[in-house]
Amino acid sequence: MRHILRLALVLGLTWSPTAWADERAALSPGDMRLATIVAIEAGDTARARALTDALLARDPHDIEALLLAARAHRDAGQAREAQTHARRAWSVARAPRERHAAALAMAQALASSDQRTRAQFWLRRAAHHAPNERLRQAAVRDFRYVRQRNPLSVQLRFGITPKSNVNNGSANSTIDIFGLPDVNLTGAARALSGLEVMGGAALRYRVAETPSRATDLTFNALRRDYRLSSEARRIAPTARGSDFAFAAISAGVTQRFMQLDTRRETTLSAALGKTWYGGSPYSDFARLSVGHTMPLSRVSRLNVKLTGERTRGPAAPHADLVRAQASYARVLSNRGQVGLSLQLTDSRASHASADFTEVATRLSYAPPQPILGVKTSFGLGLRARDYPATPYRAGARRDREASADMTMAFDRMDYLGFTPTLTLSTSRTDSNVGLFDVENLGLALGLRSAF
Repeated sequence: MRHILRLALVLGLTWSPTAWADERAALSPGDMRLATIVAIEAGDTARARALTDALLARDPHDIEALLLAARAHRDAGQAREAQTHARRAWSVARAPRERHAAALAMAQALASSDQRTRAQFWLRRAAHHAPNERLRQAAVRDFRYVRQRNPLSVQLRFGITPKSNVNNGSANSTIDIFGLPDVNLTGAARALSGLEVMGGAALRYRVAETPSRATDLTFNALRRDYRLSSEARRIAPTARGSDFAFAAISAGVTQRFMQLDTRRETTLSAALGKTWYGGSPYSDFARLSVGHTMPLSRVSRLNVKLTGERTRGPAAPHADLVRAQASYARVLSNRGQVGLSLQLTDSRASHASADFTEVATRLSYAPPQPILGVKTSFGLGLRARDYPATPYRAGARRDREASADMTMAFDRMDYLGFTPTLTLSTSRTDSNVGLFDVENLGLALGLRSAF
């Protein structure tokens, strides 16, 4: 009977400064929390805030009151106060369910004030601390919803890779040049092993959007640094890892057009960029591209792309390049995924020895189930590149490359929605010019987003 009377009191509360103070004093903390929930659901944020103020005056570390206060202030349009209470809830949360709820409250408060990038970070926290898979998947869905509506997209790349050939040097110790046999290759002309450290970022900001078109500003940055092994330093005593460091930046604009009835998308992009090699400026480039994506069925799609690029010094050969690409992807009946791509390239440079034509293809496959508990994907590639002339022999130069790679994603080691990856890659290039016989073996450790 006492419980029924208390519930009737909670549900029958009416707003009056004096009457409300008397009723509030008569309620237990549990009843006050229940009354707060009823007030929030009724849209009475003033009453809800008054109740949570009373609860927090009694116990500033009452996590349920802090979470309810965050919700009440958010519903009242007071985003800053909502964030303050959500942050306090996070600071006192201990159990996974509490940390999940606090992170979710913070994400909601941030999203309500259009701080979507920060909201995405807190939704990663909510997913990480979710006490069960159902709540984790709900946080992931919220993350994807916020990401889709966020005009700013930031993708970071990191990798550490021990490599057998950081400088793309020859696999041979001697070569033939214009009929002279067994000419010794020394120093950095030979393959040098070492460690590659890579970092990069891709930023996109959507400046305009309608249901059928969108305009994005883009920025990309990439840097690769190297540390030579002791064996490499023995082969090339004067070489330094910084001699082979590479960096590139580019900025551009992308226009997307969507055909709403067929879900086909056309993309037009333009970008300007600059590269550095060995710490010195290497090239400036301008790039234009047009791409088209066509869903062929519910489980397959085709992408085609045409790119034109102009490269100028200060150190690189001046070149004009045209590249055509096509890729096909399909989800198989067993839910495995397969992909096939073809790329044709024609480059005309200021030096005849830098002209080339190229044909490249790649096949990829991702099994439907993890292998030994690890998500794994495989890739095979072939490339044929022909140069009409070379300074190292009479006639043309022909390079033929075969490559293979395997990537493992350790989803069980997930942290904040990021999982470590390990990629084993190998490639071999056979050329009719021995200087360009190249072998590469690498083991790359990286991170990727699980969602």
